[in-house]
Amino acid sequence: NTNINTGIGSDMVNVENISGETNVKLGEDDDILSASNINQELNDISAQLTVSGDSGFDMLDVNDSGDTQNNTAIIDSTSITGLGMNGEIDYGNFEDMSVQFGSGSDKITIKGSNPLGSYITTGEGDDVVNVEKIDSETTIKLQGGNDIVNVSNNNQKVDEIASILIMSGGIGRDTLNVDDSGDSEDNTATVYDTLITGLGMNGEIDYGNFEQLNIGMGSGNDILSIESTHQKTTSVNTNAGKDTVNVENISGETKVQLGVDDDTANIGDINQQMDNINAMLSILADAGNDVLNIDDSGDIQNNTATVNTNQITGLGMSSKIDYSNIETLKMWLGLGKDVISIDSLSADTEIHTGLTEDLVITENLSLLAAQLIVDNQRKNQKGEEEALGQEI
Repeated sequence: NTNINTGIGSDMVNVENISGETNVKLGEDDDILSASNINQELNDISAQLTVSGDSGFDMLDVNDSGDTQNNTAIIDSTSITGLGMNGEIDYGNFEDMSVQFGSGSDKITIKGSNPLGSYITTGEGDDVVNVEKIDSETTIKLQGGNDIVNVSNNNQKVDEIASILIMSGGIGRDTLNVDDSGDSEDNTATVYDTLITGLGMNGEIDYGNFEQLNIGMGSGNDILSIESTHQKTTSVNTNAGKDTVNVENISGETKVQLGVDDDTANIGDINQQMDNINAMLSILADAGNDVLNIDDSGDIQNNTATVNTNQITGLGMSSKIDYSNIETLKMWLGLGKDVISIDSLSADTEIHTGLTEDLVITENLSLLAAQLIVDNQRKNQKGEEEALGQEI
């Protein structure tokens, strides 16, 4: 065994090559311990390396950035294994920890994090990062290659994300998968263009510069609110349970796959307008009695819209809504003079007009394969209900 104690002072320890068990105890003041050889590789760590900080701000830098091989690695709250090492690194009491990977296509599994913060850089190559559990703020920076980050534990839950998880994509096509499909609890979740909260997490996921975001919900009766999206592609699968998905604002192509059971998709922002649907939105239903609600009742502009068996356009949207396997479609029009063309129908459809002179047009009744109801229960300006019951 080799035992080293740095003592008082702001010290720097570079560990390049060990053949026997080595213990490095940092002393007082702000110290740095670097594990890497002259080629910026870890292949010469051939035994157990135990490193521990003390008082002061101590940093652990594990640098394998010069490695061109495909490596696997496991990081938890007290150890690092893999990265071409025949040994391992056991660590503790560091205020900051940095791990840099090489240019191979590496597979990294994070089963825990340095209690006071971790920064991980994948390097080049088509890397896969599996984030199962974190206990403190953790940053993952992807570099070149087509990288994949999976956030989920072995039970397909994200409950062990107990702090802030920050992830950013690099050059290439990068994918972020957030998989809570094994969760049977009733959860709420909110998706923003750079943030995901809820899903049973005590922490949150901050993300950016990904080409694809995939979110899998569990089997409980979940409520998912999409407040905004990134400008690339977002896919959501609600899976089993009686789920509700609220879509308020999207900037990139968004696909919502409703699962089995009776699900509801509500489209419209906090002002009850559709103007913030700025990219293609797909609502794909499965088994169960599924409802699609389109709420433009807060819109004061004069709008046009077209409805057919699988698509809705207009209503101030700069894009369109594709839908399939929906049992009931409900639409609320705004305060302007709106013109709605019903070209064809595949789902029972209710049109609730506003308080001005709206026009609902259907030219070929033979193309209506389901029931169309216009203003079944409409409120006039005095707030009294009129049963107009105009059923076609």
